[in-house]
Amino acid sequence: MRPSSGTVNEWIKHVATPLVTQRHAAYQWAVSLPLGALLMPLVGFPANSRGGFHVYGPSTTGKSKMLDLACSVLGDEPKTWETTSSKLEIVASEYNNRLLCLDEIGQAKKSEVVESAYKLAQGVGKSRTNQNLENIEPFTFELTFLSTGESSYADVVRKETGEEPA
Repeated sequence: MRPSSGTVNEWIKHVATPLVTQRHAAYQWAVSLPLGALLMPLVGFPANSRGGFHVYGPSTTGKSKMLDLACSVLGDEPKTWETTSSKLEIVASEYNNRLLCLDEIGQAKKSEVVESAYKLAQGVGKSRTNQNLENIEPFTFELTFLSTGESSYADVVRKETGEEPA
């Protein structure tokens, strides 16, 4: 069952009940993230304190399943890191106060990952001008993100910059 299909009763049967009975802590945590993202503005969590999580490890360890489960809560689909940072700003702006799931950091250009992760955590995109050199308001977003990959974010930064991440 894809995250965006089915009924609430089917979600309870195929997602919630197995999570409770099997007690898979990582999957339970992933399912709680979209709910936490929705609640943040209601409890006064500062927008500039948002950020995300990056889960990494060997192939076939359940990382993509974790994203599918997290997305299933609100009927979303996981997105991919394989995009430009400009496109990711547009996608992020559509996820205000929601969880944005990004799969497989290794598919993206390392330079795009470094630039995009910083923007996602800061909540604001790149400043731009139009063809008349007039300022265009940058995309803004208040979101939580969940990312996966076989490499850690720190490894991606080291490979791109040769430096340790801040």
